[in-house]
Amino acid sequence: MKVFILAVLFLFNIMTAEVFSLIEQDTFDLSFSQYKDINFQVTEEMSQDALLRGNVQIFPRTASIELILFHEDDYRRWKGTGEDVDTLTYMYITSEPFEIEPPGVGDYILIVSNKSDYLPVAVIINLDHHFTRTDPEELLPAAFKFTHLIIILVAISFSIGTFIIKHFSRS
Repeated sequence: MKVFILAVLFLFNIMTAEVFSLIEQDTFDLSFSQYKDINFQVTEEMSQDALLRGNVQIFPRTASIELILFHEDDYRRWKGTGEDVDTLTYMYITSEPFEIEPPGVGDYILIVSNKSDYLPVAVIINLDHHFTRTDPEELLPAAFKFTHLIIILVAISFSIGTFIIKHFSRS
């Protein structure tokens, strides 16, 4: 019975599992006051519990970088005219993991900027978009899917149990 309960919990966890997609895995050099832009999109299917998780390694180790998240249209306006625009997130980090929550569905640009001690830096970045799987075309809510899963597992368990009892009772 314990194995059955663990199997059900495991399968339920798979049904609502967190998924991720790789956005960027790159190594690049940034001179002082230079930046690199990383484009990504959060679609409706990828918006539930959306989170950017990344890890940055910076050389030299004493250096730091800025991470700035923009909506794409704000970034284009800032880049084109230089006018002040709203930023969604600003972080000043050294070599460490980081997390950023995009505010919802849309096109975004993450700026990796070097404003550190007037020195050039080498940056290694790994950036993933984590989210909870949702299927907008799915008509059954999660509770109904879970109920159907339980019914199927009970039927399979009953079938296996019946087969084992019949097989051993003949011996």
